[in-house]
Amino acid sequence: MTKIFIIDGQTDDFLDWINKQDVIDNIHERDMSAMLETFKFTAFADRRYSQHLTDKNRLVIPGEDGEYREFVIKLTDRYRDSDGVNLIDVTALASFQELIGAKVVSPTKTAQQSAEVHVREILAGTEIEAGNVAYKGLRAISFDNYTDPFSALKKLATEFELELDFRVEINSNRITKRYVDLVERVGGWRGRHVEFGKDLQGIRRKEDSSEIVTALLCLGPEMEDGTRLEVYVEDKEALERWGRRGQHIVSIYEPQSEGRDMTEENLIRLGKAELKKRINAIVSYEANIIDLEHITRMENKRIRFGDIVKIKDTTFNPPLFVEARIYKQNRNIFNPASKKVELGDFIEYTVEQVQNNWKAIRDEIDRKVRIAELSIHLFVEDFAEKQIPEQVIPPNPIEHPKWIDTSQSPAQLKLWDEELQEWTTIKGEKGDTGPQGPKGDQGIPGPPGEDGQTPYTHIAYANSSDGTVDFSTNNPDREYIGMYVDFNSQDSTNPSHYKWTLVKGRDGSQGVPGPPGEDGRTPYFHVAYANSADGRSGFSTTDSSNKLYIGNYTDFVKADSNDPTRYTWTKIKGDKGDKGDPGPKGDIGPQGPAGKDGIAHMGPMPPSNPAINTTWFQTNVAMTEIIAIKRWNGNTWTTSQFDADTLNIRELSAISATLGKVTGGEITGVKITGGSIESQTEIKVATDLKVGDNIFMGNGAGTKTIYFNPNTSGKVPYIQGIYSAQEELTILFLYDGNGGSIMLDSGYTNMRTTRLDISDLISNSKFSFQFKELLNHGFLESGKIGLKFLNGAVEQLQVRNANDTEYRDLAVRDLKVLGKIGTSATTNLSLLNGWENYGGSFEIAKAVKSADGIVHVSGLIKSGASGTIIARLPVGYRPSATLIFSCAHSMADSARVYVYPDGRIVLNRGGGSFVSLSGITFLAVN
Repeated sequence: MTKIFIIDGQTDDFLDWINKQDVIDNIHERDMSAMLETFKFTAFADRRYSQHLTDKNRLVIPGEDGEYREFVIKLTDRYRDSDGVNLIDVTALASFQELIGAKVVSPTKTAQQSAEVHVREILAGTEIEAGNVAYKGLRAISFDNYTDPFSALKKLATEFELELDFRVEINSNRITKRYVDLVERVGGWRGRHVEFGKDLQGIRRKEDSSEIVTALLCLGPEMEDGTRLEVYVEDKEALERWGRRGQHIVSIYEPQSEGRDMTEENLIRLGKAELKKRINAIVSYEANIIDLEHITRMENKRIRFGDIVKIKDTTFNPPLFVEARIYKQNRNIFNPASKKVELGDFIEYTVEQVQNNWKAIRDEIDRKVRIAELSIHLFVEDFAEKQIPEQVIPPNPIEHPKWIDTSQSPAQLKLWDEELQEWTTIKGEKGDTGPQGPKGDQGIPGPPGEDGQTPYTHIAYANSSDGTVDFSTNNPDREYIGMYVDFNSQDSTNPSHYKWTLVKGRDGSQGVPGPPGEDGRTPYFHVAYANSADGRSGFSTTDSSNKLYIGNYTDFVKADSNDPTRYTWTKIKGDKGDKGDPGPKGDIGPQGPAGKDGIAHMGPMPPSNPAINTTWFQTNVAMTEIIAIKRWNGNTWTTSQFDADTLNIRELSAISATLGKVTGGEITGVKITGGSIESQTEIKVATDLKVGDNIFMGNGAGTKTIYFNPNTSGKVPYIQGIYSAQEELTILFLYDGNGGSIMLDSGYTNMRTTRLDISDLISNSKFSFQFKELLNHGFLESGKIGLKFLNGAVEQLQVRNANDTEYRDLAVRDLKVLGKIGTSATTNLSLLNGWENYGGSFEIAKAVKSADGIVHVSGLIKSGASGTIIARLPVGYRPSATLIFSCAHSMADSARVYVYPDGRIVLNRGGGSFVSLSGITFLAVN
């Protein structure tokens, strides 16, 4: 697993993954003393997966041995670095720490029960289950205060002297199980020695004497009567070393026990054990150890969290010999060689202690050799690994008491029986299942035959000497193993084809015992497998799959040695022979098994071990949508383009894509929202073209034209706009090129010197012109009458002559245009606050707006009070500012009326039996 998987924090659904190359840096840290596990990494903040890196979502990372570790995102930091790259820092805590808030464990005292029962009770109602829990007897545990499941598990582990280890199981991209194991020890002794100058890069020794005491006042739990048991323990040697002027360094110690039956003896025992921990300085070690596990022929150099290691540094002052346990480990999940550890539970040895221990071991070996009275011949034979003859004819038993008989298949190891004076085959009694390597895809090819064919060795398993009971070619959990050799790579299912040998003794963990020797000892035959002639490459005592060599030796020790030099190695897999002549065509064979991945794969996750050019249809987790089509190029998955001359789709709900250039074709019944439509030629609309507020036609100088359908007489009307270099616009209203024009300046507000010909535009309907401002100068023509304007006044009124070739003037120089050409509008006012129309023959209250925007208010009203609103003018009939008018009323002086920009007409002063609104006149602006 070379990815980080992102899981939905609420549903556990798979969201996305982060490839190794997208992870800038990472560190996975485990701390045994703090029971803390964290994962921190830096990745890109603008990739597809980045949106899912949010609080409470979960991460799954690979462990060191194929297991999975689960974390909950707690902190994210998004930023842009000095190179302008968007990055995100993520900090996540192990998911088991969510137990702290999973529920509340109430105060209680449990019955006498096992650790596993305790775990199940504590975790009831949470997502985590009891896994592998070691049995350490029955105990009752008291929880005096409210606590959480995580704290309760830690207390439970302490009481049973066990250690916690959490794990998850994954199936089909989902976390299916979460377990906690309680084991006697996380990690173990793997025979790992670390030496400075080889695989120890550096070591640091920290010594802290701040917590040293030389005596403890130990207090037992409080009894029902309120009293507490007290004892005093001291260490006089520590007093001489650390005390000042004979005075003890004293501290109080309260054992973590709620038991009411604490005795004085127990309290003294606990106090002495605690004092022993605190009379010396607290020493810790930090070591940078090179992880050699992934270096060829260094596979046995593995170290794991919780393991015991032995460290040697003779250059340290003084020379350092430490046996310690890995309490804290930092590692890079993608770079196994990068690992840093901190040590605890250590034992320090001096040079003298190491030398004395070595001398004692050496003396013990000499003593055992003397007691056993081993001969030099036996020593050479059993421990120097004298060559065992492999032949058909038996050797001289005096020189070679061991013999590999090759006269039968498979070859048999035989020992010379002095008592029976004959060769005996090593065969043990029935034992438990021993380790067996997995079944390979095919037999092991032997050396090439004379005809160039490659022989294959076939292996099967059974529970009877003839192979008929529980026969299997892939399940090694059997008492007998069968073998045969032919030139067919397929294993036979006929037991009679195999030569059967008992391989499973009564105790599968031991070697196969032979008959007792003269001194009563039982020899054991040991077998190992490897991929090199010296046994160092791929060495294993249990895994025989795809191995090239088999090694063996015999001694009187049951356990198999892990030293390749102890074994005699024989090649069992020959080189591939030369290609033979083609044989005759055989019959059609049976249908073969389905390929591992096939040429195409569909799913949310890529197929494992894909062949080059394998296609992966990537889907969402529910496999309801295809996200992308990708192809394996041998190194990475690359997104493929889908090319087709014709693509027939029954129904397409939506397209979300950057289309680029689309050439040719027809789109029917499509609504385009947003963006723009561009055409290098023309855009045709069959019915109506509906646009917003404006239509923009081109940029810069030139002619722009809008054409209309021909009228009944066949003329094609069109509107043509011409930009001059000075950005003046001439608009032509034309029928087949006959017509006039209106020229507007760059502000498009004022009419300028030109002519508007509207003779063809006016038929039986009315026609009116409304200009925003008065005409400055120009010529307005309708039929045979024309008006020539100058400085806002009509300078001349002209008519065409009889021949219709020119205009002649009329003496109308005093005729002026006072407003816009058009009609007026009238609205009756709705009176408010008790005001009424006077009635009779008098005019009602109303407002008239002329074509030039002048509003005239008139009418006679009554019954209202001074200071009230008379009426409200509608929009379009209102002034730009507050106006005051004097109006006639029934009293001697005049009334005062205010008209406001919001349309209110208010009598400010006056009144009486009537008020006249006539005389209120103003220019409306809104």
